[in-house]
Amino acid sequence: YMAGTASGTSLSLDTSAGHIVFDGNQAGSNANSLYLDKNVAVNVSGSGRYNVYFNDPLTGGTEGGNSFNKAGEGFVQFNGDNVLNAGGAGGLVNVTGGVFRVVGGASFSDNGTGGSFVLGQGATLAGGGTLKSDSFIISGILSPDADTFIKPEGVGGGSVDPANDQVATGKEIATLTIKGNTTLNVAPRNVDLGGSGTDDLV
Repeated sequence: YMAGTASGTSLSLDTSAGHIVFDGNQAGSNANSLYLDKNVAVNVSGSGRYNVYFNDPLTGGTEGGNSFNKAGEGFVQFNGDNVLNAGGAGGLVNVTGGVFRVVGGASFSDNGTGGSFVLGQGATLAGGGTLKSDSFIISGILSPDADTFIKPEGVGGGSVDPANDQVATGKEIATLTIKGNTTLNVAPRNVDLGGSGTDDLV
């Protein structure tokens, strides 16, 4: 639970030393990794091949103002129905490095007013699922694929330590749905056109 203040607060998730996994957590009877009250900035960063796994979805409060920032290497992966802001003022999702991944039909929504999702050059939006915000500015790579990386070795029953792979390998193309006013700034797309697991840049 991250209690927010009028001036804002932040949570930093740094993967430089290892994977960060949210798995098996609950709020009441519902799976929940983090509850963001209001005006909370979640900052994900890292300098190595390690990643952040939201196997339990995150939820936000109705007053809004929450934001999510992804910088550095590695990926952040979301399962389930994730809500950054359930109401109030929308926030900023700013992806400047690595991969922002929704898998298995997961969703990541900002239901606040005036929210925006910015994918910078060199960053990747990947997976199969739905993203919702009032506006999207896409300058990085779109990679709609069916990859779902499993839990790291030794964490929550995981058995394989996944490589820091930013595009689909040996999986079929998936559907990546963006709901909101979208600006594509010459965004390249990685798709498996040949069905052999090799990616083609479009």
